[in-house]
Amino acid sequence: MSFNIKIRKIAQEKPVLGSPPPYWSKVKENLVKVPNLDANIKTLLNSVDKIVFDTSPPKDSPRAIAYVSSADANENSKPDKIHFVLSNMPPTISDEEMAGFIMQIESVLTHEMGHIKDYNLSTGQFPGGESAAESAENSFKPELPSDFKVATEFYKLKKLFSEFSQTNSLKVRK
Repeated sequence: MSFNIKIRKIAQEKPVLGSPPPYWSKVKENLVKVPNLDANIKTLLNSVDKIVFDTSPPKDSPRAIAYVSSADANENSKPDKIHFVLSNMPPTISDEEMAGFIMQIESVLTHEMGHIKDYNLSTGQFPGGESAAESAENSFKPELPSDFKVATEFYKLKKLFSEFSQTNSLKVRK
């Protein structure tokens, strides 16, 4: 079975929608500030209904974190939504994990946008399949917004200082 057929099969299923994870607003807030993130992705992130959270994965892709469906066509007949699979996302993200998670989601979004850009209107298929999406993902270098980098480093220093002051006394001996 080719990848294109799998995508068309996904389009025929009606996913059960869920609510975004509790950390999503913080992730989204930082994603829109990433300087090298595709403008089309930022537009999707800022749209009310373009990022969809499904409670379970497609039947033929049980480990999918995200996917694009040809059933989500806009007025131009192109797919315009990215589905995230809640059951394959962490239920919570600690402050220490947030930076890595944001960069991972940047790559996932870039991958899925590669599928959207690959979509062929006349055939209703994704002719490049995974290679088109992987090419988009491989040409993208994830990064964090500068204010997030500063906040992350400050958090690390604050935590380090706290751990140091709790476990060590600052006695100076000659």
